[in-house]
Amino acid sequence: MSNLLSIGIAPVVLTLFAYYIGAQCQKKFKLPIFNPILIGVIVVLAVLPLIGMERKSYQEGVKLISWLMTPATVCLAIPMYEQIQALKKNLRAILVGIAAGMLDGMGLTTLKGALMSRGKKHEFEDAGWA
Repeated sequence: MSNLLSIGIAPVVLTLFAYYIGAQCQKKFKLPIFNPILIGVIVVLAVLPLIGMERKSYQEGVKLISWLMTPATVCLAIPMYEQIQALKKNLRAILVGIAAGMLDGMGLTTLKGALMSRGKKHEFEDAGWA
């Protein structure tokens, strides 16, 4: 196992295998919660400690996948441009969805921060900012 980890291909194999598991779950259960990317992330996070790989090593190993994904993401612009009329027609729904996602993210981040800092004294309180 250590030979496989040392050659640097293990993170790529792990990522592709985890995505494959997610895709199979999505195909079998047909529920949105079984998104291949979500399942893949969960599998990777579960497997990394089991094989003794640090997250930093994993991130270094999957740079190839990230490098290959960049042009693929850019290629999505062409089909989006071809659907410009549908986007214009649904602009209000799109903007409402973006706004809801932003508010949700800000609200949850604020809530997490408040819960994590309950009863703790902060540096800015000493500076007279609070």
